[in-house]
Amino acid sequence: MGNERAGALAEGTVRGRQRQRGNRRGGRVVVLGLGLGLTLVQAGGSPAADLYPSWAPDSQEIVFARHADGQAELWRQRLDGSPAVQVTDLGACSTYPAWSPDGGAIAFTSNLDGDFDIYVLELGSGVVRQVTDDPAYDWDPAWSPDGQRLAFASDRDGDMEIYVVDAAGGVPQQVTDNAVPDAHPAWSPDGRTLAVSSDESIVLVEVSTGQTRVLVDGSGWWYAYQHPSFSPDGTQLVCDMVGSALLVVPVAGGEGRLVRWCMSWGDCGDWGPAWSPDGSTIALNNGYVEASSLRLLSAAGTDETQLSPQAGADRWRDMPTWWVDLRLTNPDGASHWDAQLGMSPFATDDKEEFLGEIDYPPMPTPSMIESMNYFEIRFSQDGTFGRHLDLRSDRRRTATWRLTMLASFRPCVLRWAIHHLPPGTSLVLRDPYLKGGLLEVDMRAQEEVTVDEALTTLEIVYRSPVVLTQELTAGWNLVSVPVALADQAVASVFPGALGVFAFAEGAYRQVAQVEPCTGYFVNLPAARTVTWAGLAQAECEAQVGAGWQLLGAPYEALPVAQIGQQPAGILRTVFGFAEGYAPATALAPGRGYWMQVQEQGVLSASLPGGRL
Repeated sequence: MGNERAGALAEGTVRGRQRQRGNRRGGRVVVLGLGLGLTLVQAGGSPAADLYPSWAPDSQEIVFARHADGQAELWRQRLDGSPAVQVTDLGACSTYPAWSPDGGAIAFTSNLDGDFDIYVLELGSGVVRQVTDDPAYDWDPAWSPDGQRLAFASDRDGDMEIYVVDAAGGVPQQVTDNAVPDAHPAWSPDGRTLAVSSDESIVLVEVSTGQTRVLVDGSGWWYAYQHPSFSPDGTQLVCDMVGSALLVVPVAGGEGRLVRWCMSWGDCGDWGPAWSPDGSTIALNNGYVEASSLRLLSAAGTDETQLSPQAGADRWRDMPTWWVDLRLTNPDGASHWDAQLGMSPFATDDKEEFLGEIDYPPMPTPSMIESMNYFEIRFSQDGTFGRHLDLRSDRRRTATWRLTMLASFRPCVLRWAIHHLPPGTSLVLRDPYLKGGLLEVDMRAQEEVTVDEALTTLEIVYRSPVVLTQELTAGWNLVSVPVALADQAVASVFPGALGVFAFAEGAYRQVAQVEPCTGYFVNLPAARTVTWAGLAQAECEAQVGAGWQLLGAPYEALPVAQIGQQPAGILRTVFGFAEGYAPATALAPGRGYWMQVQEQGVLSASLPGGRL
């Protein structure tokens, strides 16, 4: 260790001796550390791919590896639009660069002497210094915040683990010792912790003690969480889901937020994120590794810039706004079936095959599967036998998915990942028969539910935040609140009101709290505009008796003819109020209505499937 190679500087490029090299792995070269090990492809003939960005300390430049024709060299790219500049010309596979905290050096992985080891390029002198020297794969270095140590992944003990070595060289210290492979180390800003891709999960490892904490649990899913990178203040961490999404999670624990989605690991996939030192930007790889480009994404996930010239397919084509996996498993989790729901700017109420929505043939009947080990879940669609993927327009404020389950065993377990749910929204899993009377689960509060043989159909009700304003006049107004409010006190909902009255059991009563879907008479001393912010109320259902009922409306207009009635025909007339009573042909959001019912039953004012 500690070997130095003086490379002649030519226009800022560090060059190596021209010679034939064959590494000890059968003539193959590393082009990607995907997941938890090295993915190898045959050398020669591959197009250029720009990979593994690492930031300069000033956040104005990145270093990356350009892979082509079975080799890789390091390049630098400023963010001002100037052309990329080649840094090395070593005639090897030199990849996984990491810029030092002081900006004076770049650590990288290379098979410069046959095996993949860790090297450091001193930018001032052009000297390339070997840090590790082992027949194993040593790869993916990461500088400690003080610039004194390098963390890296290696299979030198027979399994991929994380090691730390002095940047000047020396004997590496093993940090992890797990039965599963560990890779992609990232230092916390205080230098005490390493975030690691451990099998399918992101794990935090205390460097001094080796103690671990699972931050993002990917066990049991088809995707793995990988490539962690800390925010500069150390409070957040970004990682990817095998190229199908970027996830930002609080390091202290809690619900994360998805920054990017893609329905498949294709040209639209983002992976390998690196958070800039100033906290404003995330650099990432985009697309298949063989033709990957580099992109910059704002930390909020809103603005994006293509940095390198490689261009893949239209990455926006099938990118949903959000997407959730549902996994049906047998009790021991040995077998499973997946289905996905979500929203996309390109989705409609119809099937969109380019988004992957496919109608499937009929399921077997329950009697047919008694002798099979069979189970499946589908989203029910009118006129079809169901789909495994169901996307709705992301302009919807509410939506309902109906899920049909067929299994030759019961009970079965339905699972999902909370941090895949869109932030600020509500998703409730419930039975469709009693609307939660048999089963009701807040999908943000738990990640699985056991379903017994009594339930073969479930529904998922989605509600997103809305802000509605209502113009009210001085004096009496007949109103309802079409959103679920965090604060339902009359003083907050109708500030300054002289009185708020509901009607029940044939009499008015003054109330101190308001509920969605209920009609109220509100007396105001002067005209005013009220603003309500909360989750959209798409369903209004009431148990009613014979006589007059004072009810409310959902958050979008609904024709009176579409009010559900059980039994049919119990609703006789509907009146609104504006300077007097008048028959109503539609329910308007924010208004209350008198409904005359001729016998006991149920009235439901529900927006069909979620309204745009």
